[in-house]
Amino acid sequence: MTTIAVVGASGSLGRVTVQAVLDRGWAPGSLVVCSRSPDRLDEFASAGAVIRRADYDDPASLRTALSRQSTTTTSPPAPASPRRSSPCMPRFARDASTS
Repeated sequence: MTTIAVVGASGSLGRVTVQAVLDRGWAPGSLVVCSRSPDRLDEFASAGAVIRRADYDDPASLRTALSRQSTTTTSPPAPASPRRSSPCMPRFARDASTS
């Protein structure tokens, strides 16, 4: 089964991305919806999506969340955000999704 992981799904862009994928007919069970605050993803869990914790500042959580995904999209914090964005994120996403 093809799966899509969306990292940063509790943010504005990530939330819109997940909803757009669902609106295009993807089965909720084929979505892995990731956030450092998974408790903010209840509506996607209720729809049947898989919810996982993934934090840009915690590489191990990214590896776990993105393990064996067919496609991964990330929605890092905005540059103006007080949180720093991990420059390693794309590499972790690529490496995790192929392991």
